[in-house]
Amino acid sequence: MTTPLNLPPPPLAAKARLAAWGLAVYAATLIAAALMTRNAVGAVACQAALAEWGSGRLLVTWSDPHAPMPSGTAIAKRALKGAGIALVLLAAVVALALAAKGVRLVASPPKLTSLAVGLLAPVCLAVRDELLLHGLVLRLLDRVAPPPVAIVACGLSSAAAAFGVVGATPFGIAAAGLGGIVLGFAWVRDRGAWLAWGAHAAWLWATTSLVRGGLVDLRAMGSANGTSPWGGGDAGVEASLAAIVVLGVAAVAAVVVAARDHARETAASEHIALHS
Repeated sequence: MTTPLNLPPPPLAAKARLAAWGLAVYAATLIAAALMTRNAVGAVACQAALAEWGSGRLLVTWSDPHAPMPSGTAIAKRALKGAGIALVLLAAVVALALAAKGVRLVASPPKLTSLAVGLLAPVCLAVRDELLLHGLVLRLLDRVAPPPVAIVACGLSSAAAAFGVVGATPFGIAAAGLGGIVLGFAWVRDRGAWLAWGAHAAWLWATTSLVRGGLVDLRAMGSANGTSPWGGGDAGVEASLAAIVVLGVAAVAAVVVAARDHARETAASEHIALHS
C-alpha cells in the first residue's frame, strides 16, 4: 500500500475515477444487504465478496505489492496480532466503563457454539470495511497526502459509514471514527490489510458476541436521568464514553507515530537523493 516518496502525484482524473468506482462498489454492498435482509449470513458473505472483487479491480491489495508475497504463517501472525491489540483495547474500554460505573459485569456460562457462529459476520464485515473504508481511502490519498492525514481520512470514512447505520448514536459515530484512525494506522504500519482486518474482526466479534452473553454479559447502568454515557446504554460499550476515551488516546498516538515515521522516511529519501 506504499509507494516510493519521490514519485510524482498521479493525475487528478485518475483519482476521481478511482473514488467513483469505490463509491459504486460500496453502494453495491449496501444494496446487497438491503436485498438479503432475510438471509443475514448470505448478506454479509455477499458484501465481503463484492468488496474483495471491487477492491481487487481498484488495486487495493491485502499485502504490500512491492514486497515478496508473505507466507500463510506470516499472514496468520499479523492477523492474530491485530486481534490481540483489539482485545487489549476492548479490555481497557470495559475496565474504564466498570470503574466509571457505566456497566456491570454479569457472569454468563460460556456459549462456545454461539461464539463460533458469531464469528462469521464480523469476519465478513471486517473484509468489507477494511477494503472499502480504509484500504480504498489510503489508495486514493497515496502520493496525495502524508500518512497522518490519510489515516485521519480513514477515521472520517468510518464515522460517515457509522452515521448511516440505523440507530447510530453520537458516541457510537465518534468511537467508530477514532477506531478508523487506529485501523488506518495499522494499514500504514503493516503495509497491508492483515493486521487491520484481524483487529477489526476481533473487535466486532468481541463486542457483538463475547461481552454480550457469549462469555460475559455487560449490562448498562444508569440513574433516574437515564443510562450512564460511560456504558453506552443499549448501543453497547463500543458506543460509550469509555470507548471514546480509550480509542481517542490510541488514535492520537497513531497520528503522532505516523507523523514521526513519515518524517524519518522523508529524511532518508532526501538523503539518498542528495548522495546519489
